[in-house]
Amino acid sequence: MATKKTKDKILSAYKDYVLTHGQKPNSVYAFCKDLKIKESDFYEFFRTFEQIESDYLASVFMNTYDNLKNDEQFQAYSVREKVLSILFTHFQELTEDRSFIVALSSQKSDLKEKMSLWKSYRHEVIDAMEQVLAQAGEEDNIPNRPLLSARYKDMLWLNVSFVFHFWLKDDSKGFENTDACIEKSVNLTLDLLQKNTLDHAIDFGKFIFQSMKK
Repeated sequence: MATKKTKDKILSAYKDYVLTHGQKPNSVYAFCKDLKIKESDFYEFFRTFEQIESDYLASVFMNTYDNLKNDEQFQAYSVREKVLSILFTHFQELTEDRSFIVALSSQKSDLKEKMSLWKSYRHEVIDAMEQVLAQAGEEDNIPNRPLLSARYKDMLWLNVSFVFHFWLKDDSKGFENTDACIEKSVNLTLDLLQKNTLDHAIDFGKFIFQSMKK
């Protein structure tokens, strides 16, 4: 039975191959032969090369969140502070493998390929954001709204997705523009979720819709 050490070896070798050759290996067989492991060892962890890519982003985020949520100081944060902390830490950690992530993203030309890369990542982000929102207290001022409350986590996922694409193109020193993007976008998203801001927008939307029907 293959071990976690084998899994890490596969990931490391795949990252090196993509960065060196500018493309994924021709086949799992050839990749395993070069790596001197059995093909069955590969399939214990991954079905395809695409799954390596999707699981990679998901695992980085999952490790970020798992480490933070076990910290007592993090547990005392407001929802806003938790989301900011998660994103600041996550994108700092992604920077360690930025070349690999840029290479992966640049190779995805159609929507199906992009959705495959983001599938596991999106699942982990939404799961974490749902947990964070479930911990909201009165001071967070995030009301329960019929139909909309269930979509809050999706709004936070869109926030992460926006920052991710911004980060890919960020050429500022120390990615300081990404830090600013995180702060401004998270504050805007959480402001919209809070009582009054979104409620006024919904009320105004209803007014416009009803007025146009007359």
